[in-house]
Amino acid sequence: MNRPMAGRRCDTILARVPDPKPSRLPLLVALVTVSGACGLVYQIVWTRHFRLVFGASTAASAAVLAIFMGGLGLGGHLLGRRADRSPRPLVLYGNLELGAALLAGISPWLVDAVRWTYTVAGGQAELGAGVATLLRLLLSTLVLGPATILLGGTLPAIVRAAENEGDAARRRLGLLYGANTLGAVVGAGLATFVMIEVFGLRSSLWIAALLAALVGLTARARGRTDPAPAAAPSGVPAASEIPKTEDAASAAAPAAIVYGAACVTGFVFFAMEIVWYRMLGPLLGGSVYGFGLVLVLALVGIGVGARLYGRGAQARRPTARGFAFTCSLEALALGLPLLVGDDLVAVAYGARTWNLLGFDGLVAGWTLSAGFLVLPPALVAGYQFPLLVGLLGRGSQDVGRQVGSAYLWNTVGAIVGALVAGFGMLQLLGAVGLWRALVWILVLLAAIFAAVPLRPLRGAAGTAAVAVLAVTTTLARGPTAMWRHSPIGAGRVSFPSHDPASFERYARDVRREIVWEADGVEASFAVAARNGYAFIVTGKSDGNAKGDAPTVVMIGLLGALFHPEPQSALVVGLGTGTTAGWIADVPGMGRVDVVELEPRIADFARMCGAVNREVFDKANVEIHFGDAREYLSTVHRTYDVIVSEPSNPYRVGIASLFSQDFYRSVRERLDEDGVFVQWFQAYEVDARALRTAAATLRSVFDHVEIWTTREGDLALLAFPRPPAIDADAVARRLSEPVFAEGLRVSWGTRGLDGLVAGYLAGDATVRHLAQDAEDLIDTDDRPVLEFGFQRTLGAPYRVTSAEIRELALALGDDRPPWYAEDEPGLLWDARSVWAHGQLGRVNLPPTAPAWVKAQHRARDAAAAGQHAAAVDTWLSGQRPPRHPADLRMLARSAAKAGRPEAEAWIEELEPLFGTDARIASALLAASRSDTSAAAAELVRAFTSARTDPWFDSVSMEEAFALARRLGVEAKATARPLFESLEAPFAVHILEEARRGTRLALAAAADWPALCQEALAPFEPHAPWQANLLSMRVECYETNGARVLLERAEHDLETFLDQRPERVSDLMPEGSPPTAGSADLAGDPLGGRATDAAGPVDGPAE
Repeated sequence: MNRPMAGRRCDTILARVPDPKPSRLPLLVALVTVSGACGLVYQIVWTRHFRLVFGASTAASAAVLAIFMGGLGLGGHLLGRRADRSPRPLVLYGNLELGAALLAGISPWLVDAVRWTYTVAGGQAELGAGVATLLRLLLSTLVLGPATILLGGTLPAIVRAAENEGDAARRRLGLLYGANTLGAVVGAGLATFVMIEVFGLRSSLWIAALLAALVGLTARARGRTDPAPAAAPSGVPAASEIPKTEDAASAAAPAAIVYGAACVTGFVFFAMEIVWYRMLGPLLGGSVYGFGLVLVLALVGIGVGARLYGRGAQARRPTARGFAFTCSLEALALGLPLLVGDDLVAVAYGARTWNLLGFDGLVAGWTLSAGFLVLPPALVAGYQFPLLVGLLGRGSQDVGRQVGSAYLWNTVGAIVGALVAGFGMLQLLGAVGLWRALVWILVLLAAIFAAVPLRPLRGAAGTAAVAVLAVTTTLARGPTAMWRHSPIGAGRVSFPSHDPASFERYARDVRREIVWEADGVEASFAVAARNGYAFIVTGKSDGNAKGDAPTVVMIGLLGALFHPEPQSALVVGLGTGTTAGWIADVPGMGRVDVVELEPRIADFARMCGAVNREVFDKANVEIHFGDAREYLSTVHRTYDVIVSEPSNPYRVGIASLFSQDFYRSVRERLDEDGVFVQWFQAYEVDARALRTAAATLRSVFDHVEIWTTREGDLALLAFPRPPAIDADAVARRLSEPVFAEGLRVSWGTRGLDGLVAGYLAGDATVRHLAQDAEDLIDTDDRPVLEFGFQRTLGAPYRVTSAEIRELALALGDDRPPWYAEDEPGLLWDARSVWAHGQLGRVNLPPTAPAWVKAQHRARDAAAAGQHAAAVDTWLSGQRPPRHPADLRMLARSAAKAGRPEAEAWIEELEPLFGTDARIASALLAASRSDTSAAAAELVRAFTSARTDPWFDSVSMEEAFALARRLGVEAKATARPLFESLEAPFAVHILEEARRGTRLALAAAADWPALCQEALAPFEPHAPWQANLLSMRVECYETNGARVLLERAEHDLETFLDQRPERVSDLMPEGSPPTAGSADLAGDPLGGRATDAAGPVDGPAE
């Protein structure tokens, strides 16, 4: 394109301007790089410090972020003008760095003062959310305000020291801004992956402050030797004197519009950061490492983008339309992952296997997944900021003021973006909806700047084309539940085969299982219904209404059992509401306080009334929404029992609930006979993590015991002083309904022996684990447990209950000192019952009585499906069943084997487990070929299961199998059985199996008439299997359901295209099925992808 001669001449003159300070630039780049690293260390440490004071809630973190960013912006605005007036701006820069370093160095003591002030004021519990937020803002301002204002002034000062009249496009700003941001990358990476884990928070902060002070001293020394800024050589016009040609006029934009653009781009980028954190949580495991990696990648993109701008021609000024093009390009970069959608999950799954190379390989895999989302738009955003400043003027004239003002407006937009996105738009639009909206905002900004010259839009065709492509991406389906609610990042998914069909099957299964989802303030949430309601937090199941019942029921009851007169309890974490609901029914319990961070969890708990004893209807239960640490530090009451069951320690903000400092707060809120119960995961951990937990608790409490609630879950009981426990008193309490029922439905045991079956080790074992482990104690300043858990995330190893018990046995500490058996062998027998019910392992000692060994072998036989052998082996021990779990096992095995003992055992089972008794009656009738009686008992069982959540899943699966067989062999029974399965079971237990059984019964009874009703729960995400897809097409074709038929035919065609061609496909029509066509028959729901490496349900609540 031809350019006007006047504009070409001015650019040529400026290009020839000699640089009065050419040798200074490398030093300035080095200084600003180190400064950026120190600044990010400051930010990360300060955020963690204030999280420990104000809590881990988003509201508390947002207050700190607003002050930090606001201080930077205000400092840039105020001190930018000072930089323009300063004869030695490099000296000013050094002074600012020194002042900020000094304030950062003393900030830990200021944070301590803030903690005392906030605690005395009563926190959110006393002040309310609004006043507490204002107090957080005020206290954060007092600590962070001065330091961040000084830090905000460093960029304008150093840019003023570097710029000259020859840099018309202000490319040096890009070089320095990019170097500063790339330094921030180093700081964020070191703080996240090394410094905090090795040195702790305070030492990391002081190291950064010392480095920043060195930067300041270096800048001062160099600045004092430099001459004052030189004037332009004779004959060369100053930037202000360059005539405005037509091209020069089109190259700029009104300052108000430029500052508005800085505000909007800041808004978009920080809002998109919120979206990235939310969307990448499931792919990166939701750990601090994952969140730190997103920050690092965002900074890398910004730094590289700014450097790219800095490498452009100094004489070529940016234009408004050039900025418009960057906006459309950033919109396209943001939108492309929407176009890719769930396919990115396949990339994340493949990258997750890089953990074979160790933790470094795992991080590399995370980087690949996150980089696709973050790097491209961040790179464009990094290019934009210096471009915007370039639109405001030329060279060094007013550069400090303009950089500072642009920085201020960019920061204002960033603050508004973070707050509006985190507290409004995210909940209103959802993460994906907000993502699309941000693409549109950038497209509109591009349109505004494309039209700024107010003349025909010459040269805007490229911008328009890119903008159209960006808008197109927002029309794509985008990420679904398969991305948002899968534990891919935690390493909990394993595909049966690595092919498109397997991937599609898993995607459809996940989408179909999600019955509710929402974006909360703290995280994304969903409820899945496959085998009991499970609530999904950032992709990982954090609790299952039925599967976690042994833990969430018993963890509270254990604490209440060992307090002489429990009258008050505090539960940290609402979850399913089960712990609070059961402990509230303990006789004499007058008050139960529950602290829950996320209000959305209450929606899930309301769905679990069948297992939590309708906790929301209890007058003695009060739920407080807020941070547990803040609550404990500010509340002024004590409790008899405190139960802490948060999420996994590797999750962001959770590890502080496992620290020595938190336990000190707990001890202060316990009465002298109080009991503290801490849930602790035993999966994906090694012995070092167990030693850390033991040493940390033992450093605060005088007596600690290890119990197990189910395999993979530990309950650590801590007492302020060694407890004086009366065995007779405990036995009497176990006869009370809530304790007796809790033992029965959780562990299948009864009495004192059944309780002690969950005891693994006493205080002597805990002291042994904590021996020489002072360096392992987890503190707020050095959260070793958090980082240790993150490094073992998804690992296949665990600490088993049998291993802990064997250690305790070696130390003579495997049973409570207050417990004595009424008869030798009772405890080992109860341990065997517990192990079989919780999928654990128990090694009977050689000295165990013969009857104990016989009953143990009988349980093994029943688990292996050898029902007649199970009954015979049990009877050889000549003992009646003592525990409810044994009674249930014997009734089922005897019924399956058609043994006469079954009737008496079924009658005895009826008042304990009514649904299981009806299933056993059905099995017994079927063994006697009485199909009508069998079907009638199954109908009764299926009906009672709608309100009874405590039936045995193995028994119900036997019932499903029998129902399918009866439907084929006695067709008259198919229709009643089909109708009895119309409604879901309590808390949606075995939901997929119920639907599949109903589908089979529809085929047996009257497929054309019943098929649409049977298929409806599977739509539109039908299971990805040939037989079901074929049956689906036949159903809709027969019933004339045109719209459904089109979808069904498309799905079947896609499935067949994905499947490789087989020899069996070439068989003549009408030939009998072959082994190669086996996928066309059998269970229509079998063969889905599975969760691997331990319990998928994670923590207790």
